[in-house]
Amino acid sequence: MSGRSGLEALSLPYGVLERTIARLNATDTEAIRTRFRKLRLRPFPRDIRTGTGVRVRYDLARSIALATVFELNSLWLPQGSAVAVVERAWPEICRAAVCAASELGLLRRPRAAPSSAGSIVTFMPDGFASGAVAEVVAARVGGSTEPAGFGLRLDMARQVSALVSAADSSDPETAFVDLEARFGWTHPRDLAAPDQPGGDFLHDGPYFERAEALLGMAHGSGAAVVVEPPARVQALVDYLADPAPVDAWKAMLGTRADQPRLGHLLMAFARMRGFEAPAYDLVEAAVGPDELGALAADIIRKACSRRS
Repeated sequence: MSGRSGLEALSLPYGVLERTIARLNATDTEAIRTRFRKLRLRPFPRDIRTGTGVRVRYDLARSIALATVFELNSLWLPQGSAVAVVERAWPEICRAAVCAASELGLLRRPRAAPSSAGSIVTFMPDGFASGAVAEVVAARVGGSTEPAGFGLRLDMARQVSALVSAADSSDPETAFVDLEARFGWTHPRDLAAPDQPGGDFLHDGPYFERAEALLGMAHGSGAAVVVEPPARVQALVDYLADPAPVDAWKAMLGTRADQPRLGHLLMAFARMRGFEAPAYDLVEAAVGPDELGALAADIIRKACSRRS
């Protein structure tokens, strides 16, 4: 063990990361450098982009974020759309990366990870059809045997292997354990809201955005069971049922201690709209889907107003 802690236990200098991304995309470094400077990284942390001559190192999370943007761009996704997909599907990218690291023997597979999880992440953004930048990205993490379905697939194993090999000084186990503790499956015992909730995609999750998307997309679809639920909506439901650790506290929000929590309301709402979700019979017996949706939306609205 190197003694370094957290995500910085595996880091790459700017030039090394640039060359690694070039190799991953089978292109020359100058092409990556030119595209790197043109990236619209508006919501990315300020230090994620730098110019020649500035000494900076990218930790594991930032390295994965940048490498994934370029890999998606190489799959003919415009740079702006690639950035949006990375920001809004960050938990699944991290989960797939953790699975890849586990498959490579860099850390033990998290006990909380479902058996179906693997190194492949499938992106299902709302902007594919229109060509617009996605506002919400549903995503799913699976293995090589999972049916492709609708979406854009990316295997994180090759990227993780390249980043680990390129790091000049690293403790990959520590770095990936930290990444999993933030965006994997292992929830903290204390689910209280953080003192300063919010922040960029590297520090906060998309729980509220996906919850609002679920309420909006499933609205008016009727209470009858859907034989084949749309994969994109089901992926949103699956995440809301088992959110990343940074999002876990949001599912426990409620207006009163003796009332159902936000996560309970969303799962009951999803079941009533025909999607697979954990059952909360007491919640479902009390009110219909429209009332559940209104209650959930009110909790989200109040929580977001406190964060702004």
